[in-house]
Amino acid sequence: MNIHFPSGKVTAESLKIRSGLSTDNNHIGLLSKNDIVHIYGKVDNWYIVKTENNLVGAVFADYIESSYETEPTIQTSATVETIANPSNTVLSQDEQIFFNLINNKRIANNLPEFELDETLLNLARLKANDIVENKYFSHTSPKYGTLFEMLVNNHISYSKASENIARNLNADSAVESLMNSTSHKNNILSQDFNYTGIGVVNSVDYGKVFVEVFVAK
Repeated sequence: MNIHFPSGKVTAESLKIRSGLSTDNNHIGLLSKNDIVHIYGKVDNWYIVKTENNLVGAVFADYIESSYETEPTIQTSATVETIANPSNTVLSQDEQIFFNLINNKRIANNLPEFELDETLLNLARLKANDIVENKYFSHTSPKYGTLFEMLVNNHISYSKASENIARNLNADSAVESLMNSTSHKNNILSQDFNYTGIGVVNSVDYGKVFVEVFVAK
């Protein structure tokens, strides 16, 4: 199914693209006046956009001229429609930001973006909730076992699979810590994996727990 996303034109002389929905988030790109972007959604006064160079991020909506206001907006406190699979699969705001950051790392390294898989999304959320509820931090769950046991028990087919877990205050910091680890970075920049699922859960102990499952099909 082809999805048509509305376009917008930059009205400011320059406009920063950020990794999240705040000026506190990292500046990951820069747009110039009259540049055209595709608009995937709106959260408060921010647009989630994709540039002609396939960079995905957030920009301040006041500096984009668009007819998007006639379209349904994304609710801040609920869920955000996914970019890779805009059917019925939805991400929380934290999950969407984390997903964008991971795919931006792949784009920067001339790799195809990951596609979201609904079953993997549910699996990653299950693992993230398990880590928070059972107060552990490991790739092996005392309740569900290893990732591979979870994949088999949930009847998920794959030719290769791996998992990244992180604990941090926000998605920016979590992704940077993962990129500073060779094994985690290799998962993010793997040429083999093409599908992913992401779970982000608030934690009293860690701030937030991030789980990403990678699968090759």
